[in-house]
Amino acid sequence: MNLTLTWLFLLPLFVLDRLERVVQGWTRFSTSSSTISIAADLTRRKVELIVENALLRQQLMVLRRQVKRPRLTQADRIWLVTLTR
Repeated sequence: MNLTLTWLFLLPLFVLDRLERVVQGWTRFSTSSSTISIAADLTRRKVELIVENALLRQQLMVLRRQVKRPRLTQADRIWLVTLTR
């Protein structure tokens, strides 16, 4: 009986820990090149891309609530121009 109560208490903690690791994996910054990232996206399932897109949209909504307009440095502008080419 005592073991069952222990598992009932610990199981949600294990599930939450695993969920946290999955979300952290989704939100980790990519260190790979954009070409490799695009190739990886082509092999992902549509559901995964939709979930990632929803997560990114949520992050943008939170950012818009916190900051009226993000300030870009000169290095940020150069990086964005480089990525668009």
